[in-house]
Amino acid sequence: MKKIFNQLVGTLAFSILLFSCESDLEKVVLQPGNGPVHVTVNTDVPLVCSAENAKDTAFVITWEAADYGKDISSSYTLQIDVAGNDFAAPQEVVVGNNVFSKPLTSDNLNSIMHKLGQAIDVATDLEVRVMAKPMVLGSSEPVLPILYSQTAVKVNVTSYAMAPLHLIGSMFGVYFVDPNVWDIANYRYVMFRDDALATDEYTGFIRGFSDVTWAGQFKFINDGDLNTYTMYGKKDANTLSLTGGNFELPQDGYYTITASTSKMTYSIKEYDASAAPVYATIQLSGSGVASIVTLVQAYYDPHIWIADDITLTTGELTFLSGLNSWSAKTFPYGKGTVDGDDIKVTKAGKYYVKFNDLTGHYVFYQKIKSL
Repeated sequence: MKKIFNQLVGTLAFSILLFSCESDLEKVVLQPGNGPVHVTVNTDVPLVCSAENAKDTAFVITWEAADYGKDISSSYTLQIDVAGNDFAAPQEVVVGNNVFSKPLTSDNLNSIMHKLGQAIDVATDLEVRVMAKPMVLGSSEPVLPILYSQTAVKVNVTSYAMAPLHLIGSMFGVYFVDPNVWDIANYRYVMFRDDALATDEYTGFIRGFSDVTWAGQFKFINDGDLNTYTMYGKKDANTLSLTGGNFELPQDGYYTITASTSKMTYSIKEYDASAAPVYATIQLSGSGVASIVTLVQAYYDPHIWIADDITLTTGELTFLSGLNSWSAKTFPYGKGTVDGDDIKVTKAGKYYVKFNDLTGHYVFYQKIKSL
């Protein structure tokens, strides 16, 4: 009898608990919810991104809380897209729970502009709205529909291409023979990127170290540090240091080198170029040049092609060799693919042009004023 009584009590308690949980859930589900309101931005002054203001706060977005009812908080995210796109493919900036303002730095917005595929040096209107996800303690997923602010604010942003890295040293030549060895003003060893935000990289022929000729040593130097002795060397197997030693490779060969001075990291891997064709000519063609430009094969690598002081106008470009063509829509850096989208020149001017037929990488480099 006692056992039956205990079972009845347990069943009754479970039923009460279940009913209580269902009642609480009904309270949550039945709340209609109101989205974030009164989204504002602290200034309407257009932002021109640059290396100098990268860490500065450009805009502060504020809003009032969404209302989902009792015991439900909201996690907020900013959505940012090009004005007129109706937030079809926005970039998102996670803010967090019960936070009602978010500062955006110049660096944040420069990165967002590139990820949205917007051209550098072109003033662009962006729209910012607030997304609210209703959260209940113990739940990792929203318990009610996600809500958006009914209004969006506009900010005007002009992005820029962050300055590139250069190789410097005797990786291509020999002391007292090659005048470019350790030349601190030499911009021609500029590295490549997949796009304006990607890690700097270089694939090509590198000399192995020789303690007789002192060939095969190198470091990295930022574009803004040309004409100085501020260089990044090897600290350990994957870390850079301003006080690090020279990089030295064991033997001549093709390598892929990557470096990031923001993360202070690097990598060096062997590259198999044995099956790569050697082209007789590489040309630059399209509406972005007045006439076809024939590039010159670099003296240190048959797969690197260069041309200096080339005048570009806004238009389209592609690299050609006979029936082969390489291009990608990004400018001034990119990784062209065979028959890819034409390169879109967004800033007219004089450029040093460099193309790698091994990887399809290209760079259109403008010399800093002091060079």
